Amino acid sequence: MYAEEVFKLAVWYNSALAVIELTGGYGEAVMLRMRQDFCYWNMFRDETNHAQAEHSMDSRYGVETNIRTKPFMVAALQQFVNDRAVDIWCEATISEMVAFEQERTQSGLTTRFRGVGGSHDDRVMSLVIGASVALSSQTLDFSQRIEQPDIEGQYDQEWLKIHKEIRSDAEVDPFDFN
Repeated sequence: MYAEEVFKLAVWYNSALAVIELTGGYGEAVMLRMRQDFCYWNMFRDETNHAQAEHSMDSRYGVETNIRTKPFMVAALQQFVNDRAVDIWCEATISEMVAFEQERTQSGLTTRFRGVGGSHDDRVMSLVIGASVALSSQTLDFSQRIEQPDIEGQYDQEWLKIHKEIRSDAEVDPFDFN
């Protein structure tokens, strides 16, 4: 069901890039459903694994959040915030950011990022993932306003029907958590 909601949102936002977090076990199922059942084409592929590139292996769909990837991802969001490149209006997200901590493990060799005392960090992690994808993906110029695409010219009739149904069903912003 979650994959269906991700698909609807991606279509709603004009075939947006869908970035699925694979860590935690649920992402693989969402990824498979997006690719196989919905044939969604605009999925994030991690092309940072140089070992795969050397052996001409296909890039992996989705993104991993682990002890190796999180430091770069968190630094990407820190850069966005410091450069004032992102506006965060959601009070719940800001609260999670305030309670997000960096902690050395007992061995002292690695750093762990998480919500203080087990508090929620889902909103922060979505921003962290978005910032890291924005920094590591193709360069986009956000300074120019992009015109809305012609939806009817973009989709065949079946896709157009689905898109119109999604838009007509949505009475509120799907990201309004209040």
